[in-house]
Amino acid sequence: MSFRLRPTTAALFRFLEGADEVRPVEALGRVTDLAELPALAMPGIVQTDRANENKLTSRGRAFGTDLALTGIDQVVDGVTDHTRLARDVTVRAFVDWKIENHNNGDNGVLCVRGKSIIASDPELQLYGLEMERIDANNLRMRARWQDKLGTQAVLAGAAFLKPPGFFHVAVTRRWNTTTDILVRYYVNEILIGEETIAAAGDIGEGFGGTLIIGARNSSNPLVGFTDWMPLDSVIDHISIEGDEMSAEELRTDYRRQAVHFVEGGALLRAYIPPGDTWNPNPDSLVQRWIAAEGDGIGDGLAEANRLRDDFLPDRAYGNPLARWEFITGLAPGPSDSVQTRRD
Repeated sequence: MSFRLRPTTAALFRFLEGADEVRPVEALGRVTDLAELPALAMPGIVQTDRANENKLTSRGRAFGTDLALTGIDQVVDGVTDHTRLARDVTVRAFVDWKIENHNNGDNGVLCVRGKSIIASDPELQLYGLEMERIDANNLRMRARWQDKLGTQAVLAGAAFLKPPGFFHVAVTRRWNTTTDILVRYYVNEILIGEETIAAAGDIGEGFGGTLIIGARNSSNPLVGFTDWMPLDSVIDHISIEGDEMSAEELRTDYRRQAVHFVEGGALLRAYIPPGDTWNPNPDSLVQRWIAAEGDGIGDGLAEANRLRDDFLPDRAYGNPLARWEFITGLAPGPSDSVQTRRD
């Protein structure tokens, strides 16, 4: 299982391909199948063990220096530029970030939309998520984008102690005006920081549609790319959403995969009859059965907890929030945030 498709999903990559050479597909077909960078290798598939509670699905892709992926927006139902999001956006991923393979001060880009960092190129950066190694145990997460003049937004980001194994990262951006942009940073289910940006708010148009995962373009054309992820870092899945996801929804999605799916699998393993063979190989039939059935049980647990925690108007989002507005006779404004609609 991976992130669920939402009404505002612009792109979702699950990295479930069966062989290294198979190009990763975008779940909605809105981005071309991802390809390796010119003259470089395709990031390899990494099998993950469902019996290990730090692992979340059966496959991911391993990134590092000279290992990144790129795709371009394509037309779906007569519409193109699905990832051209110059206002509200959320970028989130489950990642195993090998901090030991970076030096202090090194940056690594998970995802960036737009290949340029110079004003003369029409394909400016609309959004992105990068992480910087502070020291052997701590990282700093930052959003990135450019305005229409090519000016790079300057963000402080948010520092955090790197969790072990796979963890969930998310950055949300709410565009209010060109001088009022709210950026929030999440690790697992915790809001670790936020900042308001008053400059570089007239965000570029991003013509061209290039999406890069694992690096970004360099200002030096001879270098080509820079800010690679640390060697052997794994992205399990990554999504781009065309809205500012609420803290409650991000928490629910994280707990669905990292907590409730694990609980579902553990419950099934507990009911294996004594003496039956247990095979920890994630491709074995028993593991596949437990993974699928466990995810189903976990999904039910997640939904029950979502209704318990987020049903009332002060924490609702998505369709439940719209239903509360209908019941109370309120209509949201076109630019109202989730919090404004709740209030």
